[in-house]
Parts: sequence; C-alpha cells; structure tokens
Amino acid sequence: MSTPQKGASVGMTHKRARAAQEQQTDNLDEVIGVAENGGLLLDAETATVVFVRWEKKTMWGQDKIIFWFSICDPVEHMGKELFMACVAPKTRKFPARAKFTRCWTLANGQPPDRFDRMTMRVFQAKAFVVKLKTVTENKNGILPPHEHYTVIETLLSQG
Repeated sequence: MSTPQKGASVGMTHKRARAAQEQQTDNLDEVIGVAENGGLLLDAETATVVFVRWEKKTMWGQDKIIFWFSICDPVEHMGKELFMACVAPKTRKFPARAKFTRCWTLANGQPPDRFDRMTMRVFQAKAFVVKLKTVTENKNGILPPHEHYTVIETLLSQG
C-alpha cells in the first residue's frame, strides 16, 4: 500500500470547492421564488366581504385564528382577499368579550349556548360588512408608505 502524498488531500479539497463554486454560479438564474405584491391597500373604512376559509397559526408569538374573506364591495377589488386575526386562547375557552366570540355571535345570530362547542360552520357562505384598518407600523416601528396594507379589524354586521 502506498501512503498518500502530503498535499494530496488539500488538492482534492480545492477541487471540490472549485466544483461547488462553479455549481453555485451555474444556478444564479434559477428561480427560487416569486415576490408577492405587498398587501392590498384599500382607501375605504368599510367593505362587504364573504367568508372564504380559516386557519390556525402562530403570528407575532401568539396562537391566532386567521379568517380569510373575499371582497365583494368595493367592486374594483372584488375577489381579492383580506384577513382578520383573532387571538386563540390556550384553554380553548373564549371569553364573552373576545374578538372571536363577538364575530362568532354575529355570524350565528345569537350567543353560543356552550363556549366549547363553537364551530366555524356559522361563517360558511355568509357575507359581512367589515371595518377596515390600514397597518402603518409593526413591532420594529413605522412602516414606509409602500409597505402599508389593509386588514379587517372586526365584523360590523351580516351583509
């Protein structure tokens, strides 16, 4: 058996590094994603929307229930989606004054009999008049005007 020469492993390392660098430069034009347009910015205080879907996720360090609504009016934004976030309690028991409970009661037409039996079915195929809010700052401070976006602050009535 022959022993490897000194510097042989260094030469292989340089060859591997050069090959990796060439592979990286070959992939510079590869599309890795598509930039989304900034959030929708509406110049209105209210809108008519229809419920689309919901999801539970962690946002800003808290569990949230995210409602997605499709805009019906103003018509120039018809079909575009806005979201509304509600805090999801850790115990699954919503206080009567919680944003979710107030919205659920509006969608259901009456307060729930049992708080642990609230389902999202009450929102299905319903239109709502909503109060809009323009987000102009985040936890890091004031956002530049091109980063402002609109969210649904709360449901006002069934539409």
